[in-house]
Amino acid sequence: MLRFWVVVLAIAEAHCAALTAPESNGLLYYTPAAKHTVSFTERALVIDGTPALMLSGAVHYTRVHEEEWERVFELAVEMGLNCIQTYVFWNAHETSMSQVGNATWDGRANLPRFISLAAAHGLWIDVRIGPYICGEYYFGGIPTWVRETGAECFRCSDPVWEREMARWVGVVVDKIRPQLATAGGNVILLQIENEYSGGGGSGGSDQDYLDWSVDMGRSLTTDVPWILCHDIFPCTAVNNKTGVYDYKAICTINGFWMDEFDKETYQPSPKWHADLQSGNPGQPWIWTEDQGWFDQWGVAKRVRDSGDQLYGIARFFARGGAYHNFYMLTGGNNYGKLSGGVVATAYAPDTVIDSLLLRHQPRFDYYSRFFHAIANVSAELVASAAIPPSIPLPTGNSSASGGTVSVGHCTDDDPSHVGVLDASQQWHPTSHIAPGTTFALSNAYLDLCLDPLGPTNPPALKKCDSTTSLEWSYDQATQQFQSVSTRPCQVPASKGQQCHVCLDLAGPSSLDLWDCKNQSSAANQEFSYDSKLFGVISGKGSSRQCLTATATGGGGAEVTVYGNVAFLSNMDDSAGTSVMFKERTYFLPNHTVAIIRPSSGEVIFNSSEVVDDEAGLPMLTTEATQTSVWVQFQEAPAVGSKTSTSSNGPTEQLHLTGGQAGVQAGEYFTDYLWYTSSIPASPTGQYTVHAQAAGGTMLYFYVDGKLLPAQQQALTPSTSNVNPIEVYSAQTARPFTSSSDTKTKSTATLQILSVAMGLYNGGVGPKSTKGLVSAKVNGIDITENAWKHTWLSQAETNEVWSNPNAVSWTPVSGNGNDNTSLIWYKTTYDLPSQTASRANLTDTQSPPQLAYALSLVGTNKGVAFVNGFELGRYWLVPGTCSGECAPPIKSGHCYMHWRDCGEPTQTLYHIPTPVLKPTGNVVVIFEETATVAPRDLSKVKLVQVTSHP
Repeated sequence: MLRFWVVVLAIAEAHCAALTAPESNGLLYYTPAAKHTVSFTERALVIDGTPALMLSGAVHYTRVHEEEWERVFELAVEMGLNCIQTYVFWNAHETSMSQVGNATWDGRANLPRFISLAAAHGLWIDVRIGPYICGEYYFGGIPTWVRETGAECFRCSDPVWEREMARWVGVVVDKIRPQLATAGGNVILLQIENEYSGGGGSGGSDQDYLDWSVDMGRSLTTDVPWILCHDIFPCTAVNNKTGVYDYKAICTINGFWMDEFDKETYQPSPKWHADLQSGNPGQPWIWTEDQGWFDQWGVAKRVRDSGDQLYGIARFFARGGAYHNFYMLTGGNNYGKLSGGVVATAYAPDTVIDSLLLRHQPRFDYYSRFFHAIANVSAELVASAAIPPSIPLPTGNSSASGGTVSVGHCTDDDPSHVGVLDASQQWHPTSHIAPGTTFALSNAYLDLCLDPLGPTNPPALKKCDSTTSLEWSYDQATQQFQSVSTRPCQVPASKGQQCHVCLDLAGPSSLDLWDCKNQSSAANQEFSYDSKLFGVISGKGSSRQCLTATATGGGGAEVTVYGNVAFLSNMDDSAGTSVMFKERTYFLPNHTVAIIRPSSGEVIFNSSEVVDDEAGLPMLTTEATQTSVWVQFQEAPAVGSKTSTSSNGPTEQLHLTGGQAGVQAGEYFTDYLWYTSSIPASPTGQYTVHAQAAGGTMLYFYVDGKLLPAQQQALTPSTSNVNPIEVYSAQTARPFTSSSDTKTKSTATLQILSVAMGLYNGGVGPKSTKGLVSAKVNGIDITENAWKHTWLSQAETNEVWSNPNAVSWTPVSGNGNDNTSLIWYKTTYDLPSQTASRANLTDTQSPPQLAYALSLVGTNKGVAFVNGFELGRYWLVPGTCSGECAPPIKSGHCYMHWRDCGEPTQTLYHIPTPVLKPTGNVVVIFEETATVAPRDLSKVKLVQVTSHP
């Protein structure tokens, strides 16, 4: 939807000011010097005595090919940024215990080179050391070998954990010390820990640990400021340990912008800033993560609305923001299977620079215009040491603060707060819900009460008071929420009478208030209250819906003035308004920020000009030429070059394979482990297997070398590594037969292929595990059986993606549509000619809008390689959508939107350009299964892409 432009109505005439890209950029960029100083005020970071606004973007060096780092830095400068933020990936440098004291700093792990290349483009650097980084990365960036050190917990006051953490942070600081600003480099900030909220998923609240972490970091250097994100209260406690403010770390915030002043302590908002100022006086406002979102296998794409995001960024700067960072500027890719569990290979592909490293148009141009506009006025924004007040403006709206109530998808499956409903769906009764009691229902988000006597469709919220008119009762027998007071009946047959009203589903997702019905006809008035979730819930299972509050009206308008720069903001969710400022009338559409020159009325930028670009532009591709037929190599089940046995139960997967740490001694980082055990043969030839696997592991079941015909498998929705999930394999109606006559044999062989699917980045600790936990076959528990473990298949052992002649390939029959599992495929491609390469380019931009990808439509699930480079996992499972908004939903606002429901989450897999050559590009894929859809290798393409998909 095209949103309206801000219209400036002068006293004598109306005119509309055009927006033009600035000719110059007023930001402070890095320049080489013998020494730089870094300090801060309430208003900004101060570099060499100059207040400096920081416009930043996150780029993870391990997620971008090292020869493409400069491409991203060029695009960052083109967009108007002056800073790059990155995590430090401990497990990229000390992958195995043998590397302790001899960390790797080459290839995609060459952090010093990454920093130096950013400096060459004039970009400052913010280094977030952690060492826990989350980042939807393998084990949150922590090496798996740390599980074996004897630490009882991670991110806690455990002496072993603190020893390893202090050692590693010291290694990083020493490595980049020559690149700190005080040594003339471009590193201006360092971060210790990450998103620590007391325990961080590793135990109880541990303020002592957080205090220790900051003190440890400061003992290594105080040349540049240390930062802490993202919980304001533990950070404030660090700075006020003695009861008096004593700066140790700058507190920063992650999340989505919110206008609500008194509702959200955990998101960027005026409330959060007020808490920062009250507990940490003199600190600048740093937004470390303005979040896009990552994709998950089996979940449809989640995208942000450009206008909504730009509105939030503009509000942040209007309110005194000093440092804004896109998380991510580009998400890059989880090459080599380094994602955190259920996260797709392309990381945050909806970002301004997408996972193919292309400009995400038209978003890239919108944001470029905005940031260049901010850059041009940046000196005026930070000229004062204090933030000016935001002044309310009279508006043409008369609506008061309030809200409406509807039903929507219950948000306790939101990956950002699994098991917890969004505040808009939390309802707090004023007394215990029990027979004979009455209560008002107060919403946790708006602090308003559901009004039984107000509008019926949709029901309304009003200010809570102690009158009985707001009270409800709950009938346990009929499961009805019933008003205590009565109102005129709505049923025509009862006209003129008074009725109690009940919560009522008028349709599948429509809520109203209706006359209470008799139990026999009250199915659509049945609701339950979950006292743990604080939710009012209709339905069960996948059909559950939760009572949801939405704010309406009363957002208001305000102005914040910085010299000859003013931000006019309309915070109303739904209504535009006219405001008067400096003898000019401005019309501001809903959720609009206009940056103007008060002296002239010139509109420098306005967020309302941004077009809703969810659908994007058509993807332009050119197919590479396939120069050889597909050939295949079949693996045998449960065969590998590495074996181990256990006499009484399955062994945890990573204890054997090492996970990522398995690369020591030149071994391949495999996702796969076979569990094999003897089981009683079924006289009918039918087998049903029930098994548990550790968080996120996938299992495939074979009997005597044959895949069971019917499989039911699911990834856990939890972000924990330690909670097992049920994974079922069920037999179809026809008997299952193995190579031997099942009626004459007493035993059979069960072979279970365990696929680790990465290692979750949440809840990290020594008990984070992968692999088989327990198993039953035809009702018999075989968990304590003797088990043989096998890993590194023949192709993996020989690394056929780099050494294709190490195995014997045979021609593929019928495009591979026999749907065989455990099979490798290989072919070659020549890139399009230079003439064809330029055909789809719409301009001559530098760097060019040009990328390469492997389109894996026609495949199922496995791992892909090009010229020996591992692109990562692929999986063509359809992505589902649930609810009107895509999670995460914050305080009822729809920050994310669904896209491509029912389509595979990812079909294009980025190939770094430096990996390719003009001719003879070798593509190797491993199809672990063919359970998603019939295989058709003719649909697999190597493509050149010249626009955001």
